[in-house]
Amino acid sequence: MDIETQILNLVEDDDFVALDARYHRTNVFQVVGMGSQEIRHSNFIAWLLDPSESHGLGDAFMKVLLTRLYAIADENSDEESDGDVSPFEGIPLAVLGDLSSLNVARETESNIDILAWSPSSELVVCIENKVWSGLGNGQLDKYQTYVEKRFASYRHRVYVLLTPDGYDVPADMATNPSSWLSLSYNDIRACLKALLARVSDEKTSMLINDYIDLLER
Repeated sequence: MDIETQILNLVEDDDFVALDARYHRTNVFQVVGMGSQEIRHSNFIAWLLDPSESHGLGDAFMKVLLTRLYAIADENSDEESDGDVSPFEGIPLAVLGDLSSLNVARETESNIDILAWSPSSELVVCIENKVWSGLGNGQLDKYQTYVEKRFASYRHRVYVLLTPDGYDVPADMATNPSSWLSLSYNDIRACLKALLARVSDEKTSMLINDYIDLLER
């Protein structure tokens, strides 16, 4: 088959047409130049996590994310033999209950990228987001010390390092690297895809679909 025929077959292929349409449609996050800007990624994720925001999802995204983190914690506890305790302490996720009163802060609590806490569930989730930049020396220890002191009475203190490929915290970058759960942007994408069926607001649905599209690109 000559090259001209191969090209013709390709451009008439349904999958190629669909892929081409996807990459040439307007994506709001690309329009605003979001790309690899950590702050904007953190802002959008924090917006989705906050039950009081206008997306109409309530605490649904936090619960989907916690389900994924719970699974990661279980995987880690199965793989490790040093006696580390899961941040969920083996308790069923259901006990976290209603998170509609969840508080979400962006860089206002000791400069932590995303900090979410629920007094009623005794839960705090600390998320450090790194798109392409590296970890600062002592950065994670600073955040963990702050959370341990401020939320000392909380039963569940969850520490998350969010990166594009979900790499583990290097041993020389934290006093207790194994206490940080590694989350990837592929995990975020999977959580959002699982969430889509629950979205009733048209604008929220558009934003989530655009964000998923951005991550997949």
